[in-house]
Amino acid sequence: MTDRGDKGGVIQNNGSPFVRFLGTSSNLLGAFEKHVAALSMIVIMIAIAATIVVRLFNLPLPSLGEIAVVAMSPLTFIGGALCSHLHQHITIDVVGLMPNSVFKTLLRGLAALSMATFGGIFFWLSWNLFRYAVESGERLIDLGTPIWIPTGCMVLGAALICIHAIIDLFVVLMVRNREVSM
Repeated sequence: MTDRGDKGGVIQNNGSPFVRFLGTSSNLLGAFEKHVAALSMIVIMIAIAATIVVRLFNLPLPSLGEIAVVAMSPLTFIGGALCSHLHQHITIDVVGLMPNSVFKTLLRGLAALSMATFGGIFFWLSWNLFRYAVESGERLIDLGTPIWIPTGCMVLGAALICIHAIIDLFVVLMVRNREVSM
């Protein structure tokens, strides 16, 4: 069976080694995503504070707002993958109230399949944008930050969303106790 433990992980299972491997993998990816999101928030706060100081004292320095804008990309897309891992994305809370565990498992499987489909489509679209950004060599105006950096975060976030969804789908399909809490 799986449940939300107090250990910060989402998938925990005392059963098959493969399900434990999936849970550990998902939790490790989630820890990475959490660190990236936290670091992005710190970068955004520092860049905005520096921009305020530069403008307040009319310093002859470029605006660091561009750094904050670029840091929003990993926060948004890799943070979105973290939400997917934590199952804090769009959910229907009424599913948890249903007494029929087979129906709950079916809905969780459909949700995982839908998320994997979304992640795959988003990966394909963002990959094309990323390729264009690399090939064109385009840069942002203020500091010359390459466009491939934020678009690369889109690709990575989409891939991570897809990976989490596939892991969730495997867990739903493999766990013998159909009362799966993810």
